[in-house]
Amino acid sequence: MDERDARHPRMPLEERAKIFSPFDPLRGFREALRAKEAEMEARALDESAGNDLEAPELP
Repeated sequence: MDERDARHPRMPLEERAKIFSPFDPLRGFREALRAKEAEMEARALDESAGNDLEAPELP
């Protein structure tokens, strides 16, 4: 065991996993993406049923 190992003992894997818990750096992005996905699926279903909808606006 070298000097560094003596000063910084290894952390148990159970404890280490807590350090890397998920976080959401783009708060609200997933929800907005799901809403857009649901909108596009509904539009695709309407179009496949023969209903004519306006073309989506491009950014």
